[in-house]
Amino acid sequence: MRATTDAVQLLGGVGYTREFPVERYLREAKVLQIGEGTNQIQRTVIANHLTFGRQ
Repeated sequence: MRATTDAVQLLGGVGYTREFPVERYLREAKVLQIGEGTNQIQRTVIANHLTFGRQ
């Protein structure tokens, strides 16, 4: 998400147009970020896997 946000910032307003693939990458990154859960939930899941070996 950070990389795509930085790329859009670098391109300015053109980064939001469909002329550049960055626009699609930003949409896909956001969907994946929402679908995977919040950062805190991901940290908890990872910690449980590391601590308890749960799958």
